[in-house]
Amino acid sequence: LRISKAVDTDAVDSGGDAISYGPFTFEVSCELNGQAAYADGYGPDVPMIEEISPDQTWALDGLPVNATCTVEETDAVGAEGTTMQVDSDEPVEGSSVEVTIQEETEVRVLATNSFGVGSFRIEKARTGDAAEDFGAGPFEFAVVCTLDTGGVIPSIVWAGFLTLDEGNGYEAQVDDVAAGASCTVRETEDGGATSVEITPSQFTIESGGSQVVEAVNTFDAGSLTVTKVIDGEGADLWGAGPFTVVLACVDQDGEPVEIPDAEQVLSADSETPYSYTWSPLLIGLECTLTETDTGGAHATTITDAEGEAVETIEIVEGETDVTVTNTFDVGQ
Repeated sequence: LRISKAVDTDAVDSGGDAISYGPFTFEVSCELNGQAAYADGYGPDVPMIEEISPDQTWALDGLPVNATCTVEETDAVGAEGTTMQVDSDEPVEGSSVEVTIQEETEVRVLATNSFGVGSFRIEKARTGDAAEDFGAGPFEFAVVCTLDTGGVIPSIVWAGFLTLDEGNGYEAQVDDVAAGASCTVRETEDGGATSVEITPSQFTIESGGSQVVEAVNTFDAGSLTVTKVIDGEGADLWGAGPFTVVLACVDQDGEPVEIPDAEQVLSADSETPYSYTWSPLLIGLECTLTETDTGGAHATTITDAEGEAVETIEIVEGETDVTVTNTFDVGQ
């Protein structure tokens, strides 16, 4: 009696390699004329039980001719279906089959387990007052899926990173993931969002199903208002400006962020004379304000709402105010 194992599945890992299942447990019981019969090396105290991996064969020799044997797969490792094929006969559904041992003949049994697949898709939603200006991404997700494939510990059946950006419409789908796998999703690059919500962050792959994961990134906004103050004995004569300021910001990773209308001219003809407000600005940005045209001032200082000198301005919820004071002194 020869028992072999095969697996039928489309499941692949993130590299496109087929998922390995097994080993699988089989038990054989035989009898002849009402008495138990055993292959060589087995007996009442050594039952005919064996673990077989795909493409392996379990050989049972020395069985008596005309013995009737039942071959049963007792652990199919969660397979969706099992067929048993005896010699060249048509496969039959089920996890066991009965065969008769014949003289000088190998009876061959092929047990085939089928394992299903499913898919998952991650969709990105961007919200918040700063999303339009600062929420373009890209965004990166780490996904790990594990499954009991018959080994000592669960196997990683899919693991990798997915990038969502404008080019793929902020969504990505993965197909042919092993059914039954337990998956975890986390966002490793959130594009500077102030908060992230992933629903669900853990899920199980259903055979023939597609799990949708929605990741919502919120980009909350604050604002920064710069106001020009002209000071000194020469201010009335020479302090009319105009003055030019430039706002530069970096994100939480220290990477430069493009600021809409970063360069502004402050003058009496401005919409708000000698003042400008950048809004919306993403909360959490670290910014510096530089005056590139001082209007001929002898000295320039930048202070916060408390009058303290500032070099770096953190964008927080609500309004942030800074004052740029230009002093125009006169000589003797």
